[in-house]
Amino acid sequence: MDLMRQADLIGNRTEAEAYMWVAGERYRLIRTHRWDDEVFEALRAQR
Repeated sequence: MDLMRQADLIGNRTEAEAYMWVAGERYRLIRTHRWDDEVFEALRAQR
């Protein structure tokens, strides 16, 4: 959760909801073989 807070990915979600959302997005995005600042920006834009 600390990393998710530092990346400002929790938003208005509960920690459990944020975790499930990020896990789902990570699964989808991992197929691009990238996990960098651009990906974090895309996730922040979806909040």
